[in-house]
Amino acid sequence: MIDLVQLRTFVAVAEERHLTRAAERLHISLSAASAHVRAVESTLDTQLFVRASRRLELTRAGELLLGRAKAVLNEATLFSSFARELGGKVEGRIVVASSSDPSASRIGEVASALRERHPLVSADLRARPSSGAREGLKTGELDIALLLGRPTDPSFSCYALQTFAFRVAGPAAWKQRIEEADWPHWPPSPGSRRRREVRPTPPCCSRCSASAGWY
Repeated sequence: MIDLVQLRTFVAVAEERHLTRAAERLHISLSAASAHVRAVESTLDTQLFVRASRRLELTRAGELLLGRAKAVLNEATLFSSFARELGGKVEGRIVVASSSDPSASRIGEVASALRERHPLVSADLRARPSSGAREGLKTGELDIALLLGRPTDPSFSCYALQTFAFRVAGPAAWKQRIEEADWPHWPPSPGSRRRREVRPTPPCCSRCSASAGWY
């Protein structure tokens, strides 16, 4: 039978790719983290990691089991929370991811208010880009995520919190080109790889020449 504490250590090591960082994240000793991983491998009779340079890499079996392990831990959390709700207690742990600065998203204020209202509920805040947050929601690793961009996955319940205005900066020589550019030529959200090709006009001075490559 797999121990959930040991399984949680396996997931942490798999995500950190490093035994020491995983131990620090879980607030356990390095020896305990190592023992947990060995115990999971022994119980499953399967090698989960191989050492590569200064980090640990998942074996093929480890990669396949990681998703299942996260699902098991998520179900265990839901089971415990449901049992506490039956007893009239609001208790548990919620994992929240944000792709922006906490002060901009106000996630810190929300976590503080949650702690005051429900002291038995702990909030685990994680910095995660929108693409990684979406994957975390699908696997059950995350409970809530603050994302930039329009919702695209119909399986998520999404609520618009705030609209941001973005500014485009460039050399003075590109002023007209930037102002006249159509929106489809610009990335729809931060992190997009789609770019617009702009050919700068010849520089009129050394200062323009120095900034001609900036975009």
